Amino acid sequence: MTQSTDRKLKRFFIKGGKLHPVWRSLLYLPGWLLAAGLGQLPALMLYGSYLAAGQADPAAVMGGLLDIANWPLSVGIGVFLGQVLCLILVTFIFLRFLDRRPFASFGFGLRRGWWREFGLGLAVGAGMIGGIFLVEWATGLVRLDGLRSDTELGTTSLLFGLGFLAHFILQGTSEEIPLRGYLLQTLNEWLGPMGATLLTAVGFSLLHIFNFRVMSLFNLLALFNIALFGVVAAYAYFVTRRLWLPSALHAAWNFALGPVVSLPVSGIAYRGLLRTTVSEGGRVFTGGDFGPEGGLLASLALLVGWAVIWFWARQRKRESPAKEGGLP
Repeated sequence: MTQSTDRKLKRFFIKGGKLHPVWRSLLYLPGWLLAAGLGQLPALMLYGSYLAAGQADPAAVMGGLLDIANWPLSVGIGVFLGQVLCLILVTFIFLRFLDRRPFASFGFGLRRGWWREFGLGLAVGAGMIGGIFLVEWATGLVRLDGLRSDTELGTTSLLFGLGFLAHFILQGTSEEIPLRGYLLQTLNEWLGPMGATLLTAVGFSLLHIFNFRVMSLFNLLALFNIALFGVVAAYAYFVTRRLWLPSALHAAWNFALGPVVSLPVSGIAYRGLLRTTVSEGGRVFTGGDFGPEGGLLASLALLVGWAVIWFWARQRKRESPAKEGGLP
């Protein structure tokens, strides 16, 4: 083997004295799948045993396990808590042995101001969904039929809200750890912020392709909006270099959309606090059965949310130029 060939091979596999970001990212994918699968097993096995005790039909038990929207809160929280813990372990191993950097650099450090970033994420995520809902209600695309009673919810409104908020904080974090966490940060070493953002946003969008009941042209708008959410979440990471803002943004978007205003979350229907009915018309705005993420109003809301984060980051940089953060 010539020295020239040897150098080419090194450049192919090694970058900056470490395994090339491409190979680290590709190795992380099966680790992510393994962590997600193992993490949910304990909660699903317990729930499956509970269902089997009252159901003789194995198909009915399997149907209950796959019916995510109707999981008891305890099951959903158990599933996503298990996934988060396993993902943290897998990511720690990758950071320690392949990236050779401390876990504290990953994005969940409790440096001063983290709670402001988390609060901003909750406010912007909920605000975007609130804006979509108000426009749909004001234009007659959605009818509001009042609040669901505690009997319908199966618990008090307060416990219902707090339980689902915890559920979606864990669910959002279980996606932010691999996407805006390890993959975005690793690919950034190779492609830079723009390339890493676009690649992870497309990947995030394609993860939702199995949520479509029937493929149609409307699905393209939904895929675009989900990718656009990925771009906004990546931007939220780059302006803070932490995962608190994108994780809270993700959690609040899903929480406000499903358990609060009772609209589908990526095609999954929820019975939330508000009793709402979506009009048959105006699907290009409402997203139809897929929910607002499949409509033009979500595109507009995401651009507004992006602008809010941009303005906040700009003001933050003016007040303290030395603060960490990338994109202005």
